[in-house]
Amino acid sequence: MNEETEATGPLPSQPAPGCTAVYRFYGAAGELLYVGITSDPKSRWRSHAGEKPWWHEVARKEVTWFANRTEAGIAELHAIETEGPRYDRSNPKNKIDNEDRRTQDQAYVAEALRMVRDDIEAGVFPPATALPSAHHLASRYGLSRSAVTSALWKVEPRVLTHASPHWLVLDRSSPAGEAARSCGAVYGLGIELFGLHVPFHGDDLSARSRLPKTSVTKGLGALQKTGMADMQWGKRGRALWTLLPKPMPDGLKPARDLPPHEDL
Repeated sequence: MNEETEATGPLPSQPAPGCTAVYRFYGAAGELLYVGITSDPKSRWRSHAGEKPWWHEVARKEVTWFANRTEAGIAELHAIETEGPRYDRSNPKNKIDNEDRRTQDQAYVAEALRMVRDDIEAGVFPPATALPSAHHLASRYGLSRSAVTSALWKVEPRVLTHASPHWLVLDRSSPAGEAARSCGAVYGLGIELFGLHVPFHGDDLSARSRLPKTSVTKGLGALQKTGMADMQWGKRGRALWTLLPKPMPDGLKPARDLPPHEDL
């Protein structure tokens, strides 16, 4: 049996093939929050960070390695039964019942919602920009990714638009918001910032919209394939992009090319 304790620093790695760890999470006051089992603490804790609304309460982690999963499983069950971790649902001594836990989860979501709204109102996330990832926001607010993601869906439609995988500070019912939802974040933000038929550099779109350069490059390439963006080389050898209207479905023509309506 090999024990490791850490508050910060490198995550513990498997000491030998086949070894399995029992890990404990402690709060700032030293109270035991959770006991779990894994052969890959780094991956398991990353999952907890995205799923557990209480993740921000973890102040210290303790890892004990066992030679195999059987030994680790026995130790985990014994720890849950005798040590009473606060957030283990299987623990009969758990003092937080399901109703209390739901109330607590809702409180975390409400706190995340308040923080997102405050940041948008304060201009931390300006109009026509993409929010940071849920992982980044969770770190910023000290909450779990699940709480932050739930909060984002509760922000008013006039403020945020979801254009998978991005959240944009755009009115969902605006032309740009509707374009983003149907054609992607790059198209929606490009229309909002530059408009149609106006040349721009991809780097400028990335800088102004706060979309990653890789997302902008990939998005513009996809739009070009569908006829919704055009690229030409500028005088300085830099690519100039132009956003175009969404093509009409096959067999349809723009209104100006159709014969007059019979009622006219």
